[in-house]
Amino acid sequence: MTTEPINDPQPVENNTVTIDPRVADLESQVEALKKHNEGLIKEQRSARQKESEALEQKARATNDYETLNKIAAEREASLTAEIAKLRDAHEQMLLSNAVNASLNDHKVGSLYRDMTETYLKSKAKVVDGQCLIDGQPLGVFMANYMNTEQGKAIAEPSLNIGSGATGSNSTADGYTKDTYTFAVHRELIKTNPMLAKQLGDKFLGKQSK
Repeated sequence: MTTEPINDPQPVENNTVTIDPRVADLESQVEALKKHNEGLIKEQRSARQKESEALEQKARATNDYETLNKIAAEREASLTAEIAKLRDAHEQMLLSNAVNASLNDHKVGSLYRDMTETYLKSKAKVVDGQCLIDGQPLGVFMANYMNTEQGKAIAEPSLNIGSGATGSNSTADGYTKDTYTFAVHRELIKTNPMLAKQLGDKFLGKQSK
């Protein structure tokens, strides 16, 4: 008897992405397990609630105040925990929105955005609905920080090119086609590579690569 060789499942082309069917199958199983677990949790909550209600009815019928007090305390603790969870989620949302707005307002460069966002979120706290870092409002902290050498290094370069700035061949940084030489370019790469790239592309073209 001859046996046919068993080949591994062939990847399926999905537009420009190649998807291994085994990976897709595993992902499907994970999603199914998540839904199954969610269903079990809902069933457990429902069962506990029914048990608590039945116990409460029995305690009321027999004037069992000790049991009634215990049920009330458990429900209060559960409600307190749920409120704390909702408050934490709300504060995280406020924090995330405030940090992203501050990064946009202060034009933090894309190369440093994720790093700066992580740093700010690790230091910031929400107090009475306001985001604070070291006791200062987030906006004040960022304004002070962006005026430091470190802050200036992570700022998105602003070219402001045009007749409303300093002329069609100049930038807000004071460079022109005549003054932005290769020597200047090499030095600027050391201190502000993002700005060097933009000015190199504008004034030096392919020669700056």
